[in-house]
Amino acid sequence: MLVIPPPKKPRRGKSIGNAATHAPPAPLTLVAAVYSEVDLTITLTFDRAIDYTAFNGTQVQVFDPVDNNQQYLGTGGVIFMAADTIEVQLVSTGAYAGDYIHLDATAATGIVARDGGAWAGVVDLVLPFP
Repeated sequence: MLVIPPPKKPRRGKSIGNAATHAPPAPLTLVAAVYSEVDLTITLTFDRAIDYTAFNGTQVQVFDPVDNNQQYLGTGGVIFMAADTIEVQLVSTGAYAGDYIHLDATAATGIVARDGGAWAGVVDLVLPFP
């Protein structure tokens, strides 16, 4: 007796044409940065809501050779201002001589968009910005 097996059903794999593709979130963009030489703060405003729970103030530096002749780190704490805005308290790390007030912030600040977009930081950003 000859037994013929039933035809095999085609396997349903993920088809590239049918797979849902999700673009990574857009990078987080800084839209304003205002330094207060009196209050020793810098207010950072972004293009959308942020998560700053992992904030690392050692990665935020303000250089003020104009008003106070000091260099600062953002290690004095963070104040929530709005969904897209924080105020960073600055702590002096010593004297600084230069030509203009500016901000340096690395990508390791811990500031990210709530949708997951990363902030690359800034280098030599003249303050106030814009």
